[in-house]
Amino acid sequence: MFDGFNTLFNQNEYFTNIEVGITSNKKYMLLDNMHVTYWHRDASSLQQTQQGWGLVLSMTKYIQEKYLPFARVAYTKNAGSFMEWAVSTGIGYQPKPGGHLFGLGLNWSQPNLDTYGNSLIHENQYLGELFARIQLSKRIALTPNAQMILNPGLSTQDGISMFSLRGRVNI
Repeated sequence: MFDGFNTLFNQNEYFTNIEVGITSNKKYMLLDNMHVTYWHRDASSLQQTQQGWGLVLSMTKYIQEKYLPFARVAYTKNAGSFMEWAVSTGIGYQPKPGGHLFGLGLNWSQPNLDTYGNSLIHENQYLGELFARIQLSKRIALTPNAQMILNPGLSTQDGISMFSLRGRVNI
């Protein structure tokens, strides 16, 4: 039941991180911010991965209580990560605060050679995403989503399309 404590004190395989951020307004802390995160992970015998670290810069700006542009840049060195580099940007549009949200996201990423080695087929992967969060009530939302991945790192296909529908209930 308490195996987690055993691994904490006996295996010495830790994940640590530090994050520093700033926001322009306490009211919009989750919507209008910039932060930097550094993390480190020890080698894992269970996952058979080497130790590694990463750095992430993330920025989101809430404009006129309608627009939510964002940008993220991430770098990872080892640790069994899927991607070594990732750069994402996009924008959300929310006609009424707390209401429906429509969004577009774009991403470029570079799969991690240390993780995939010779299995890697494409060195640069691109992703586009469209979504709509439909607010059915104050506590219930549905989010249809469409994604297109070009040059997926581990696939011989030139592109993969994905569609999903997510439901959320806030209690």
